[in-house]
This record gives sequence, C-alpha cells and structure tokens, in this order.
Amino acid sequence: MSWTISARPDAIPATRVEARHLVQALQAGCDIAAARSIALAVGRIHVPLQALATVEKSAGTDDCIFCVGDFSRWDGLGFGLKSGQLIVEGDTGARTAAELVGGTVEIHGNCGAWAGAAMSGGRLIVHGETGDWLGANWPGELRGMTGGEIFVHGRARHHVGVRMRRGTIAVAGPVGEGAGRGMIAGSILLAGFTQGIVGQGMKRGTIVLGPYADCRTSISATGFPEADCFRPHTLGIQLSHAAAAGWKPAGAMLCCRSVRRYLGDRLNHGLGEILVLSDSAEGATAYT
Repeated sequence: MSWTISARPDAIPATRVEARHLVQALQAGCDIAAARSIALAVGRIHVPLQALATVEKSAGTDDCIFCVGDFSRWDGLGFGLKSGQLIVEGDTGARTAAELVGGTVEIHGNCGAWAGAAMSGGRLIVHGETGDWLGANWPGELRGMTGGEIFVHGRARHHVGVRMRRGTIAVAGPVGEGAGRGMIAGSILLAGFTQGIVGQGMKRGTIVLGPYADCRTSISATGFPEADCFRPHTLGIQLSHAAAAGWKPAGAMLCCRSVRRYLGDRLNHGLGEILVLSDSAEGATAYT
C-alpha cells in the first residue's frame, strides 16, 4: 500500500509539529479513518493529522509514503524508518530521517538540523540543503552515525558527521565548520568549498576533499602532517558507488589526477586520513 500526505496551505502551524511517530503509524496497517486521526503534537496540544494535511491511501505492493507540500515546520519525518520509502516533495524540519535503520528517505527540498542524526542503516537523499549536525551525534552522546548512507546534492551547514562511527556522508555543495570532528570511523566525501578545519580530533576514518575544497584552511598543519601521494583502491569503489547512486560530483572526483594523503589527527593520537584530490598532473594516474 502507499500513502499520500498533502500539507494544507490553509493550516500551516504557528509552532513546530512533532511528527516522529507518523511514518511508523502509517506503516502499521491502519485504515484511512485511523490515519486521519493520528495525533500529532503541535506545541502543547495534540491535533489530528487531518487538521494539518489531507490523507489518501492507494492499494499496491509498494511500501511508500509520499509527502507533498511545505513540511518545514514538521520535525522528525522518517524518524527511525526501518523499511520502505518516504518521499517528500518539499522542505522538511529538524531530525528528518534521524535514527534511520533501513529503507530510503528522499527529500526534494531542504532539511533542518540533525538530518540523519545517529542513523544506523538505510539511505537518506537530500536534493536541496541541510542544516547543522548532518549525520552527527545527539547532544551528550558519544556516537553519531553508525551506518547507512547520506547523499546531499546541495550544501550542508556546520558539524557534518561529528562522532560518526560507520557509514558514508557525501555532500556536493559547500560545507560549514567542524566537518568530521571526533570521527571514529566511516567516510565523508566533500566536493565543494569546506569552511574551517575538518577532522579535528578524529581517531580513524576517511575524509575526502574534492578539487574545489579550500585545503589551506581545511587541514591543520600540526594535526595532519602530509604523508604521501597515495590512491587507495577503496576510494575508487566508494566514488563509483556514489556515482551509481546519482551523486553527481563523483564522476569528476574519479577523474582527479592526484591524491595527497594527510594522516591524523596526531594531536588526538588518531589514525584517520584526509585525502585531497587535485586536477594537477602530480601524483597517480586517473582511475580506469
């Protein structure tokens, strides 16, 4: 079965809508009447779903939920999704696809803060921009993202992938400060301009900076001494996988002619690596 949730333009809430349990309730097999009566917290009160959106149900074998309209005040859409698909044609609020376990969440718009936070599996695709703390940890928690994939076709703000342990985050546009801070494992692919120092305090993991990143401000000279020009085979596999997923910068990054590797953060006794891609002739040959 599939559901279509259309936000009502005449019922835009003045406060935030807590929608973290919406997808699970729809996937539980409720009928149309029960779906329209799902209670959502709006500030200090609870209102039925039908007061904020129209609900339609269609028969079929695909397990998909479509959300159409402005959901920028709806927080937690796709929270903890385990299977199926959630496709949003519009903007979403904070905590979109946070604690994602499986399935696919695809946003044709922008996301708020903590998109994909603490996710352990599945795939999050954002065709617009994201807020702070993409794929990062919850405040006070030591672990961030522990699995899954995040592909962002626009820009991301600060603190991307903080304390991540596993998984992949790929951002096509510019990225704010603090990307990869405290990483323990996993991979972060950054194709655009990168603000501030990346990978500060990382212990393990890989951060790949594309040819358009400003490496002069992105790498700490003391924390990440340059090691060598080295092209790991796994990088080609990762970029090819990202290209197959539709992440556009992957093709250009595959053709980069040089890869410089920096190891660190030595100030944290780290064994992580930052790979800097370049179009210059220096270094290894292009991927084949």
